[in-house]
Amino acid sequence: MDDATALIAGQTKKYNIPLSHFEYKYIQNCTDGKELER
Repeated sequence: MDDATALIAGQTKKYNIPLSHFEYKYIQNCTDGKELER
């Protein structure tokens, strides 16, 4: 799955996680890169 297909499908390209499952406020405020990788 390429980047465009993943975006259209509404999922991450590596793990196929639905984008609606992300908490964007948490992501914006998080400063620990390792934490975001999990």
